[in-house]
Amino acid sequence: MTTFSKRLEKRRLEKGWTKTKTAKRLKIGLSTYANYEYGLREPDIKMLTLIANLFDTSTDYLLGKTPNFDDFEDELNWSYFDVGNKSTLETTVQNVHNYLDY
Repeated sequence: MTTFSKRLEKRRLEKGWTKTKTAKRLKIGLSTYANYEYGLREPDIKMLTLIANLFDTSTDYLLGKTPNFDDFEDELNWSYFDVGNKSTLETTVQNVHNYLDY
């Protein structure tokens, strides 16, 4: 599975929707949508935008270009935040801001 297919499935399940319901909302066939989730097919840019809007997320998130706070622990390289013995809340917050601005 690709990052896209994993995130697509995750968002659908968070909504509590079936593949059939999701495909109908996107006005595409069930097999087309299922192939997106299985990683066998990728949507064009227009469909990608429709999917992102349907799931209230960004195309960058779906494509794995940005982490989402839901996936923060899974995707974040926590070693970036290792500040040794100087670790304070302010330092950690600043490191998070620096990471997100990167």
